[in-house]
Amino acid sequence: MLDSGEFRQLGASALRHTEARVIAATHRDLEALVEQGRFRHDLLYRLNVVHIQVPPLRERREDIPLLVEHLMRRALRRNASGPVPRLSPCAMARLIDYPWPGNVRELRNVIERLLVFGDGEVIDAAITNSILSTPGEAPAATSPAGFSRIAPLAEVEQAYIRWVVDALEGNVSAAAARLGVARSTIYRNLKPKVDRPAH
Repeated sequence: MLDSGEFRQLGASALRHTEARVIAATHRDLEALVEQGRFRHDLLYRLNVVHIQVPPLRERREDIPLLVEHLMRRALRRNASGPVPRLSPCAMARLIDYPWPGNVRELRNVIERLLVFGDGEVIDAAITNSILSTPGEAPAATSPAGFSRIAPLAEVEQAYIRWVVDALEGNVSAAAARLGVARSTIYRNLKPKVDRPAH
């Protein structure tokens, strides 16, 4: 069919014709598979008329902001519910830095989750970090999940509050609202600890 455009349906005797064009995609090295005898060379040559090499997403990070905007608009067309949210600069930086082992398909799924769990017109880094924290990914160095020892609760609380403030780009009011505490609690935990001299 690829060669002549003709095919015979199962159980039929007459040939049928088609003008269909086949677009095939793979992440494997088909030429190497041909050499290993694991892929038919005649099929490769019939498929490989026009070859387009698309680098993985991690190698074209400059495309991510445009892809994010496109995928957001496409997702919202299916479930229109107000203006298109935007990502905070820190959230966008997190998406750009992420390695994207699942390429654009993974980015599309992340965008859909961001739209579900995002709150308001701006999607912040805290939500982005929580969605991108997958079991195979090491936690960020500033994340409380990165503790390698049992620490006093006050120490964990302070580290977590600092992490939330950083994730919200230093917005103390937003951090207090998200954590359900007074701003004074945030400021108190942001103060550096001063060691008192021993008597």
